[in-house]
Amino acid sequence: MKKQFSVALLRIGDQPFHIQAFSSIQEEEKEDTTNEDKALLNRKTIKEIRSNRYVLFYFEEGGNMPRQELVYNATTQEEEDNPRGIDQIERNKQTFILIDSCSQLVYMSDFRRKKTFEEWLKTKLANNEVVVKDIIDQKTFLDTIQSVKKIHLCAVPNLFSQFGILSKELTNDYFNYGTGIDSISVTIRFAENKVPSQLKNMIRNLFKQKEDCALHSLEVCGRYDDKFERVFNAEGIVDKVTINITPDENGLLSHNEVFDRLIEEIQ
Repeated sequence: MKKQFSVALLRIGDQPFHIQAFSSIQEEEKEDTTNEDKALLNRKTIKEIRSNRYVLFYFEEGGNMPRQELVYNATTQEEEDNPRGIDQIERNKQTFILIDSCSQLVYMSDFRRKKTFEEWLKTKLANNEVVVKDIIDQKTFLDTIQSVKKIHLCAVPNLFSQFGILSKELTNDYFNYGTGIDSISVTIRFAENKVPSQLKNMIRNLFKQKEDCALHSLEVCGRYDDKFERVFNAEGIVDKVTINITPDENGLLSHNEVFDRLIEEIQ
């Protein structure tokens, strides 16, 4: 399977951080919490330092709820009582984070957890100045991408005809539903590995429309070398790197193998 990591800048205070900044964080810890529904949640965190350069954080977590009374046995093709008790937790949600102290970059397997990781790191480091931020700005994005893989946007209909993406007839109530069209989503995939000036101008215009809130959503996916994709979306502008890895017999990933592959990819 392919596992993708988002890459962003990590800022701790106003000076570059050193590997020693993470020494106060324990190598392994377990935390119990209770959510609003009074379900018990548990998280296990493993920290590892490699090559006096990389800080690796592996999180596995889960909760005791929801829990079905019955489970299906695929061998007997029968339902049977759930063997997991109400006080037992399967920590089957995995998150992998690698921090490179040399490049000051952070690699996250789930960038949607950026704010959660920021808050966790602030607590562990006793430092409120922890920020995960975009690597580059829009101008650098356009200057560095060597190819555009796809553009996905959602907007009011007239913008598509304005950009020449769809004809005016198609952006009207083409199928005569009689209700009007509130918004249209379009994904454009590109075959050639180049970014002509006309395409850059269109993307530049889309960036402006997004800033002016004329677009409901926008994603531009390009590539600037053989290993990294560069993506503009709701997360900001982040790079993406992908590794190939095989889950174990339980469908889970070995954190040691994940970090081995990731370090091989970024070195």
